[in-house]
Amino acid sequence: VIEEHPRSRSLDVERAEEAGVWDPTDMQLLKMGMDVSIGEEEGKARIVRPDDVCKPRKRGRKVAVLSDNCGWGPVADVVFQNADVMVNEVALGCAEMGKDIRNNRYGHSNADMVAEAASRTNARVLVLTNFNTRNDRDTFAEAAEIERAVQERCGTSSVVAAAHDHMEVAVPSGGFDDLVERGAADGGSDEAVDVEEEKEQATEEERMLSW
Repeated sequence: VIEEHPRSRSLDVERAEEAGVWDPTDMQLLKMGMDVSIGEEEGKARIVRPDDVCKPRKRGRKVAVLSDNCGWGPVADVVFQNADVMVNEVALGCAEMGKDIRNNRYGHSNADMVAEAASRTNARVLVLTNFNTRNDRDTFAEAAEIERAVQERCGTSSVVAAAHDHMEVAVPSGGFDDLVERGAADGGSDEAVDVEEEKEQATEEERMLSW
């Protein structure tokens, strides 16, 4: 798990001015989480606290990368909770298999398991990996099938994408939750959902070329 420290709080300038905070030093102290005293020279000293004039602290971005697994316990759910991106493995040929794959001697996950894991941990983007190539199967078609199967199980809670060579996932500062908050403020647009819409618009030919 890779997780950034929470971002420093930013000052709401309008609220700061309304509170009588004009001195740059006081503004910096408030951003650092310290109280400041205002109006001492007029004999009307009062305390201004960071919560009075600062915007909420933004959490750091979080990425969880898993290797071969056949599920995990409740402690791991806490560790992986609220990941912006979860990279998890899923075995080819297991899009429609039940949980009996837990008994598979290879110890891989199936579509049900990775979808449940993403839902439990509130992963915003789920990237599927571990696609082995064999001459007797169409790897691209099976990967696309699993991607669709996992997305169907996840619903709108996660955006699902099958990994490919040199794939990059850009996580914005503040994480995908920040995008949702700003999207709601702008009338409901959600850039994270745009990723899913763009993926759905890609043709099968374009998908094949991207591998």
